[in-house]
Amino acid sequence: MGFFNFIKKVLDTAKELEEESTIEKVKAEDIKSWIHNRKKSIAEEENKFLKQINARILSLADELEKEVTALQEVDFDDIKAEKRAKMIVGTNLDIYIGHLTNLIATLRELNITTTHNLLENITMIFRNFEQKSMKNFQKAAFLVGHKLGDIGVSTGKFFNDIRQQMKDNKTLINRAKIINIVDLKLTEIDNFEKTKLEFKSNIDAFKQNITKLETKKKGIDEEIDAVKKSQSYAKETKEREEFEKDKTELTKSIYKLRKLIDFKLLSNTFHSNHKQLAIIRSYKANFEEAFQRDAGRKLIGLLDEAKINKGNILDSINKITATQQKIENTIIEPDKIVDLNKDITIITHQIEDLNSKKELEQKKCDKFQTNREKILETIRDKLTKINVELE
Repeated sequence: MGFFNFIKKVLDTAKELEEESTIEKVKAEDIKSWIHNRKKSIAEEENKFLKQINARILSLADELEKEVTALQEVDFDDIKAEKRAKMIVGTNLDIYIGHLTNLIATLRELNITTTHNLLENITMIFRNFEQKSMKNFQKAAFLVGHKLGDIGVSTGKFFNDIRQQMKDNKTLINRAKIINIVDLKLTEIDNFEKTKLEFKSNIDAFKQNITKLETKKKGIDEEIDAVKKSQSYAKETKEREEFEKDKTELTKSIYKLRKLIDFKLLSNTFHSNHKQLAIIRSYKANFEEAFQRDAGRKLIGLLDEAKINKGNILDSINKITATQQKIENTIIEPDKIVDLNKDITIITHQIEDLNSKKELEQKKCDKFQTNREKILETIRDKLTKINVELE
């Protein structure tokens, strides 16, 4: 079973340098049509070559069938050996013949349709056969080794012929392999281009939306300028300033009023009246809130009941009440500029978000472009191996 030595020789032969030939130049825009035409012409040559390979495989199957017949006709009565040895050899020979018959069936069903991994595919069949039949072969060879040797001769000659055919068609095999690789790489580039178009479409859509938002933002800025320059806004601004001034004054007045109240005296006066003490504690805890809740009426009631001089206190309360009334009667229009600035903030965030998405799409697009260039470089490198220069 020494035919595997021939496989190594075939693999070594595949590493030989390709014969020199004239450099063919192909323009980048013509590469697809060039590949299509070249695949067509190579397919015709490849079919002729593969027809020879398949014919040689069938020829080997015929040879092996004859050798199976010869093995089946072995007469152990003519062999001088112990009966037990004959029985062991006979049993293993029958098993080996079974494996050999399966190998022949596999070879007849085999139809090589491509030069890609041609040798590997054939080798795998014989390697599987060897793994299954080796032990039976070794035991059978004890008495009928001369007959089994014919199989090694046939397979050895077969691999010699395959080796020679591959050597004769080395250029064809190499070209077919490289053309197929380039064709696959071109398909990758086509897919890249489709994806790149999607990225560009998304980027353009983002740009359009950003432009619309920037136009809208500019319009709002112009509206803000117009509002600021209007007399009505100046009047509203003045009213808002006065309104805020009144609110500040109210807070100050309430604070001053609290300073006038002697909560310690009130607590001592009503120490046994839980209801009145609760009112005092409420005012003491949050004077402004308690005062605004009842306009100071409960506080005045406490002061009257305690007979405390409340002249200054009443003046302060009246002033506070007047200020509160003024605040309540003041109608303040919403500040248009505040609302417009909120709109600008929202639009600004939308623009920032779209810019982030646009930049992400651009990065993806750039990455695809880089990968495309790498694939083109691979194509150029592969084509140089078959003396083709991509311009």
